Amino acid sequence: MNRIASLLFTIILVSCQTYEVVETAEELESLWFDKATMEWVLKIESNIVFWVNKIEVIEKIERSENDFKITTSTQTIYATLSNDSVFIDGRWLTRYFKDDLLVPRDNEQIIQRGTAVIQGFIDEIDSLSQGLPFKVYVNDFVLGDQLEYLTEVDSNGVFRLEIEINGTQDIILGYEYFDHWRKLLVSPGDTLTINVPRSGSSENIHFAGNNSSANYDIFYMNELYQSFVPDYITRNRALGYEPDEYLQFRRDYRQSDHRFLDEYCNQNNCTELFQQWFISNSEVEYFSNLMKFSWQSLNYGLGSEKRLIGDLKEQYEQQFMDSINQDSKLYHLSSSYFGLINGISHRVVNYSQETNKKYRQAEIDFLLNNEVLLSNKDREFLLGFKDNGINPKELNEEEKEVWWAIEDRVGNSLMTFRMKSGFEYHMDELSNAENDYTKELLLTQHFYRSILLDRNYEIMDWAFEKTSSQIRNESYVQYLKTLHEEIKSQEAKTELLDLTAIKFDGSGNTLLKKIQKDNVGQSIVIDFWGTWCQPCLKDFEVSEEIKSDLSHVKFIYFCVYSAERNWKNALIKYNPQGDHYLLSPRQTEELLEMFEVKSFPTYLLIDKKGNVHREIPRVTNREEFLKYLEGIG
Repeated sequence: MNRIASLLFTIILVSCQTYEVVETAEELESLWFDKATMEWVLKIESNIVFWVNKIEVIEKIERSENDFKITTSTQTIYATLSNDSVFIDGRWLTRYFKDDLLVPRDNEQIIQRGTAVIQGFIDEIDSLSQGLPFKVYVNDFVLGDQLEYLTEVDSNGVFRLEIEINGTQDIILGYEYFDHWRKLLVSPGDTLTINVPRSGSSENIHFAGNNSSANYDIFYMNELYQSFVPDYITRNRALGYEPDEYLQFRRDYRQSDHRFLDEYCNQNNCTELFQQWFISNSEVEYFSNLMKFSWQSLNYGLGSEKRLIGDLKEQYEQQFMDSINQDSKLYHLSSSYFGLINGISHRVVNYSQETNKKYRQAEIDFLLNNEVLLSNKDREFLLGFKDNGINPKELNEEEKEVWWAIEDRVGNSLMTFRMKSGFEYHMDELSNAENDYTKELLLTQHFYRSILLDRNYEIMDWAFEKTSSQIRNESYVQYLKTLHEEIKSQEAKTELLDLTAIKFDGSGNTLLKKIQKDNVGQSIVIDFWGTWCQPCLKDFEVSEEIKSDLSHVKFIYFCVYSAERNWKNALIKYNPQGDHYLLSPRQTEELLEMFEVKSFPTYLLIDKKGNVHREIPRVTNREEFLKYLEGIG
């Protein structure tokens, strides 16, 4: 009798039996493993059942000798118990997991965005853990950001959440229900089910679903792995080595990784996907640690001054970029790759004096070729700077007046040109990556950071077209497009702006005197900020919480180096209460020089007597900020 006929016969036989309702099926309460693959496929408890990747509440249990019928809201499960085995759906299952009998299931890596489901049980939740969420951290390769997902764990210890991932990659499990941070490997389309022991120990954790075999290896490898590689103390001590010594240390470390993998897989018959994940982690960690060598050792106070002068990051970044050939999509498996790409996208572009000169020359050409608002005198002035461009700090007072007058007249178009030029320059540098996967992630992160994250509405549509035209992965493009359209929709709220938003004509000094005259008898806090400055925008959120305690204080916001469109939209999004001024180039240079502003955000306080207080605490340090204001009266 073939398998299908046998199964049909069994179902007909058990369905004809007489069953009696019972309260529990204690004999079945267990984790059950497929004898053929040793994969966990069934779990039954007093009131819940896991079967065929579904976790459901049991409505009724019926029994006829050793045959059981378990009813849920969506299915009826027939099972026959025989000693320490159960027959279900044509398979014999066993209670006992034997990792040496585990038959690895190989899964292929996916390089497309999609959704994965993480679900499971947590056994024996104690009072200290009651109510804690189950957390998963996902490194978003496209955005260069880490996303936190969390979900409640119900009274049965069951949890379920959906996560968005950029392809097959490792994710990080929160420590709330484990002995420390843990990694898992998931793919789009997966439903990975986890049975978590309350102790969080890896010896008792079990998986069901795609990539379960690779995840067993990830959890079980740790004890053996620690015997192959240097311990934490040795790794930190190595930060004090000279560059050649540290390079050799990391090479030896990488060789130890390879020896470990050979020995572990000889003993455990591990999956190809696990091997690929391990190698990608090893390679990316190798280059990451070389790149971080200088600043790590500096933070730990290790190494000679001479050694710390020579920063080796650029050299190692280039080695990494060159080491990835066109077929090396495996790096996507590792969250360490996320960190490395993230770091490179931040640091790979540096403006040299030659680059700044090229920018200034391009500005002059742009003005001469594209502006009809210029007078003959303006053109004659600009032609005098055609070879080197204009650096306002090098102009005399008379030349500054002419330049500022030109900027005031053509400010919006010149600002847009500058933003586009900067974006294109970065794109060109990042596009030098030979590997397509690396290049596309560098470009997507560049678009996200400099356009979407900064709400750069002025060039948002143009930048999206420029970026998407160089990315072949359609799921990445669609992801960026969705975010782009969501942010663009906020522009429709511009007409609802209910703030004092001003563009003031005149010098920076004249503006300052006007503000002091309008606010006699009040303390004035001045915030220098820009629409491109993330710490500035973060402070907006915090400052609103403390203004109710500061009715005697006037908040003035000076927005610098920003397009008017971006300025207004930032005010819509964050709605910081106060008076807002978009400074002209002239006002910006004058006020920044007057108050020696070097970074953003910068806060100043002008007290009731007109005294200027520099370097006051940031509003993010709420207690220090309030204490400082109280101290000056």
